[in-house]
Amino acid sequence: MNSLLESNKILPVVQIENPDDAVPLAEALLAGGISAIEVTFRTENAARAIRLIRKELPQMTVAAGTVLTLEQAQQALDAGAHFGLSPGLDAGVIQRFQAARVPFVPGVATPTEISRALDMGCTYLKFFPARQLGGIRALKAVSAPFGSRRLRFCPTGGLDLENFTAYLELPEVFAVGGTWVAPTRLIQNNDWAEISARAGKACQRLERLDQGGESMIRTVLGDIHPDELGVCYAHEHIIIDHAVSTLRFPEFKLESVSKATRELSQFHADGGRSMVDSMPCDAGRNVLKLAEVSRQSGVHILCPTGLHLAKYYDDGHWSHHYSVDQITDLFLSDIAVGIDRFDYSGPFVDRTPHRAGLIKIATEGESFSARDEKIFEAAAHAHRKLGTPILTHVENGIGALQQVEKLAGCGVDLNHVVLSHTDRHPELDYHREVLQSGVQVEYDSAFRWKTDDNPTLELVVQLIGEFPDQIMLGMDAARPAYWRQYGGEPGLSFLLNEFSARMRERGLTEQDWQRIFVSTPARTYHFKPQQR
Repeated sequence: MNSLLESNKILPVVQIENPDDAVPLAEALLAGGISAIEVTFRTENAARAIRLIRKELPQMTVAAGTVLTLEQAQQALDAGAHFGLSPGLDAGVIQRFQAARVPFVPGVATPTEISRALDMGCTYLKFFPARQLGGIRALKAVSAPFGSRRLRFCPTGGLDLENFTAYLELPEVFAVGGTWVAPTRLIQNNDWAEISARAGKACQRLERLDQGGESMIRTVLGDIHPDELGVCYAHEHIIIDHAVSTLRFPEFKLESVSKATRELSQFHADGGRSMVDSMPCDAGRNVLKLAEVSRQSGVHILCPTGLHLAKYYDDGHWSHHYSVDQITDLFLSDIAVGIDRFDYSGPFVDRTPHRAGLIKIATEGESFSARDEKIFEAAAHAHRKLGTPILTHVENGIGALQQVEKLAGCGVDLNHVVLSHTDRHPELDYHREVLQSGVQVEYDSAFRWKTDDNPTLELVVQLIGEFPDQIMLGMDAARPAYWRQYGGEPGLSFLLNEFSARMRERGLTEQDWQRIFVSTPARTYHFKPQQR
């Protein structure tokens, strides 16, 4: 019976009002490559539709969905349903299917409900409504205590063509369900061609997943699909803890989890969903604090591996002495295994479950020191091996072209490179030359200019039409003086509120805004895992 459930990874959930639509609908799904269907008992013709599909298309796996009562359970069994599903737990319904030796997948949302399902002999469970319950993060959380029981889940509710593969990446998920393949309006309009096309697209994405993985973004709390990133600030400093960097530059210290949580919670309330932290190895990075801020605020946080400018370390720091291979190994371990809780500050390494989602590197000016050369080469090695995006620090906006040349020469895919702070050198032709290379730029001086004009705004207005998918914004708010929770101004919601209003006044469209804050970060900061 388990093989029946495991054999179909996509389970279209349908509502059939007219039984004459049942067979054409199933044929459309088959034409697109999907050989399973969940006919919900939300209409009086559900049992008849199941019977018709079973008779005319024996190659189709037909499930009975939304089975809530004993009467519906018996109707589903009499119609020949291969298995049943429900959004909830009903002992009588479960027992009726078990007595008929037909698989049944009850719905659960909490650990208590999972325990009840296990007591009734159910290990295949429906996680519903998945998105409203918190999505992948919630599914991982509620299933974790039951790891030894080998539970298998079918999440439904809020899934769509863009995010379903992120759920299928989870080892505990055997299938996904949803109405996105065959929504009721398409069934009522008999738009079988569109349904078949949707099924085909879903199967194409599933095939890519099976061939090596869909693109994903790595946050401190786990991997997410790029479509889950949402509105994103592309370069931030959320936590800067005790380190040589804060001893030399105490004005950079941002150590409070509670203040960061409150500031990011306001950012979330204003529509923000993600931030890319940019404090790399042994420079004040604290991944445990970042993870806690992310959990409490609901904001996705990407944490880097990498190394900053030499001035943020002592003169005898290991980054001066380690070889390219040794530095590469440290970067790769941060990305693939977990970030050291001690941030590579001492001889003992204790890796956390929180992994790095990007590589941060830096130069000061147009020339490379011997240390810079090693670090850029190590970053390139790690990028080529794991596909991890690279974020660079361009000191005062100078040296961007030299960084591009170096990275390209090392075989880095410039579509996954972000050059930060380039707006601090706001020469239009310089920016055009940088962007023509194919890299992305991140502007973060919008709130820093003290003059009447705003060079960052001018760059965005002048360049967004020519390079619509290469410009991102951030705050780079690496001082308490910029955070409202520390008593400063303008606060991290500045870009979403004041600056967004100014951009719109200057003619930027909603599509431009979406590209700057949503689609460009999602495309740039994703990478493919090497193994599922």
